Amino acid sequence: MNWRDHIVSDPEVLLGKPTIKGTRLSIEFLLERLAGGWTEEMLLENAPRLTRPDLQAVRVLRRNGLDVNSVGEDSPSIKDWEVMDNAITSNRTILTHDRDYGELVFKHSYRPSAGVIYFRMKDYLPEEPAQILLQLLSNPNFVFEGLHTVIDNDGSIRQRPIPAT
Repeated sequence: MNWRDHIVSDPEVLLGKPTIKGTRLSIEFLLERLAGGWTEEMLLENAPRLTRPDLQAVRVLRRNGLDVNSVGEDSPSIKDWEVMDNAITSNRTILTHDRDYGELVFKHSYRPSAGVIYFRMKDYLPEEPAQILLQLLSNPNFVFEGLHTVIDNDGSIRQRPIPAT
């Protein structure tokens, strides 16, 4: 399946948020509905232009045995700095599409020892970042701890050490 057949980003539609092609349904909206307890059937019933392939692998990381806390499910209204504090306290790696976490690390001295992974991706399927992460995790020589990692659409990966406290 080619994700570009299902998801698009247009600056004139929902301020460029990734949406289901041919709709004004943002991926963010769909994930929030799923986190709120909606089933795929409920989504398909309420959005007739949505198809089952559009919803594939929303929970890829969990299905692959990773212990994932989802801010969208658990605490959707908290601020970025609260997410950072929670990650530091519970020693969790932050996975994000939001560049603000780099600013929290390098300008505001937050020090998440488990690291930050920033997916700087414009057009992607919801499962694509998870697939990239699973591939990286399968390499025993690749580490995220203590690093700010940036992953781009083209597959390039850059890592920068998080300064010590």
